Amino acid sequence: MTTAPGHALDRLERDGFDLVALGRALLADSDRAAKTLGGRTDRIGPFDAAALGTPY
Repeated sequence: MTTAPGHALDRLERDGFDLVALGRALLADSDRAAKTLGGRTDRIGPFDAAALGTPY
């Protein structure tokens, strides 16, 4: 399992994954993909269990 955004991007660029899932991560910060692609990983919010009850 990879949780660090920078490590995940390195592996993704080398085709190091068969499947990528971001379920809870996207619930915590719906802009996670844009922030990661934009190099703003320091601005990604942490997961909070309260987000499970928030419809998007």
